[in-house]
Amino acid sequence: MTDTLTLLCGGQSQRMGRDKALLEYHGETLLARHLRLADAAGMCVYLASGGTAYPHPPAVQTVADALPERAGPLSALAGALTAIAAAGGTETLLLPVDTLVTPTMLRDALAGAPPAPFVCIVQDGQPQPLFARVSTTLLPRLHEWLESGLRRMMPLAALSGVRYVVMPADWPQPINFNTLEDWQTLENSDALHPS
Repeated sequence: MTDTLTLLCGGQSQRMGRDKALLEYHGETLLARHLRLADAAGMCVYLASGGTAYPHPPAVQTVADALPERAGPLSALAGALTAIAAAGGTETLLLPVDTLVTPTMLRDALAGAPPAPFVCIVQDGQPQPLFARVSTTLLPRLHEWLESGLRRMMPLAALSGVRYVVMPADWPQPINFNTLEDWQTLENSDALHPS
């Protein structure tokens, strides 16, 4: 079971119209909530912020994307895995900031999966590659993809040897959001009380 978390919060939030990391949920930003809960769980956090200088505790390490200019989550993941490997780590949990799924919910859901370079949550038959456990052994492949122009995460979910875990029924819905309507649905739901 990994104790390393990469928190993705460097997206442009174009459909939302505002920075999702700074949305407030029960009196704290989504970013602050994830960082607090990860710290309480004893996780080492890597913040993939796309160059945005978010406030964070000193123990949290901000990592640069592998490519400049917010080239997407694949670039953010490659940057985080590079930093994790340099620190002697071998894997990370991957979680987007635009979710009420907590770091421990993700860790617990993926804990029983057999070892694999990429293990991700599946919701209604669809892989959710931003909710995953990722090995640093994938770094060469990620760099190849980035050099070829690939920016999407979905090819990770199609790799040979990938493991899938069905999304737990008690996770909040939708598991992440891109629009104000999605956020309001999630914020007003009783699916998950603040931790």
